[in-house]
Amino acid sequence: MTKANTSLEEIAEVIRTRQVTVAESGGSVVGILVLDRTAEGFLLENIAVDPAHKGKGLGRALFELAEAEAKRAGFDSIYLYTHELMAENRALYARIGYAEYDRRVDEGLPRVFMRKKLVRAGSALGLVSLVVRDYDEALAFFVGKLGFELEDTPVPEQNKRWVVVRPVGTGGACLLLARASSPEQESRIGSQTGGRVFLFLHTNDFWRDFKAFRSRGIVFVRGPSEESYGTVAVFKDLYGNLWGLLQPKTP
Repeated sequence: MTKANTSLEEIAEVIRTRQVTVAESGGSVVGILVLDRTAEGFLLENIAVDPAHKGKGLGRALFELAEAEAKRAGFDSIYLYTHELMAENRALYARIGYAEYDRRVDEGLPRVFMRKKLVRAGSALGLVSLVVRDYDEALAFFVGKLGFELEDTPVPEQNKRWVVVRPVGTGGACLLLARASSPEQESRIGSQTGGRVFLFLHTNDFWRDFKAFRSRGIVFVRGPSEESYGTVAVFKDLYGNLWGLLQPKTP
């Protein structure tokens, strides 16, 4: 990432040679994104958000813009780097889909390089419906225990809520929580697949999530095992649907 003590001449060179995007609010710059193409691929060189504007979704929007620009340029991945002591940064990048692929001294600094694979253009599974008994109890589990993010939109004309939850990070399908509205739908709660594993929750750090989930009271019905396709364990949600927690093996 660009050094904090960068000179005006160096900033001018970055603007001249890189793809730079700034976010403004009230005439002030509140965010910046610097992208570049290198021998290693499409580089997210710098991303920064004014502390006063953090927590408003600007950082996520800039990350999504970076990925969109990488795909528009024909790349199937995007990479970045950070100082090896910046553990908080590495954890954030891992949560949104970046995986470490190299550590080396670069420009005199010990850096960790991380890459994220991008979904190619085409169709993708967007939403999977899960029948629930009550929105609030479902959110207490999926947001409170699994740590999913929430998008809750009222639909007054249908007397419904459009309640979508997603794992932290980008990519992959989201879960639409659909409150049962008939006896037939209620009969499906907790048994959408007749006892088979319903969904697989992918992770880039199995043991981190396995320990965190257990500490939050999530019940695992099958313990961790090493399979040909990755490390997996099976847990049940609040209604009894079975989920696989899976860290796929890398090629």
